[in-house]
Amino acid sequence: MNLLIATSEPTLAEIIAYHLRELSSIIQVTSTEESFCRICCRYPLDIAVTSFLNPFLNGTDLARQIREQGLKKPLFFLICPQQYEPTILSLYESGIDQYFTLPVNMQRLRNRISAQFPTSL
Repeated sequence: MNLLIATSEPTLAEIIAYHLRELSSIIQVTSTEESFCRICCRYPLDIAVTSFLNPFLNGTDLARQIREQGLKKPLFFLICPQQYEPTILSLYESGIDQYFTLPVNMQRLRNRISAQFPTSL
């Protein structure tokens, strides 16, 4: 599995990578929204775990752009403190696949990713 972790929080990236290391043969980490969007559009990823909201809410609709190319991957797992229901609904409408609020239960995140790729274990 090819996994991208995109967050401006280095500690969060390290924690996620640590908990998901057994699930993925390749883990990439990026700390900017620009590189997150670029990597998602150019490289074959299975899952992108991110804390960046803007690529999904600012009109660029990153997930929609990727799906319009006929790609079903990467699956987008979004992690953020936002709990405002209209915002969360907008995120799902823009194409995210899973949503997690902070603090993240790493076992739950790992289980959700494992469920998407049961043969990767």
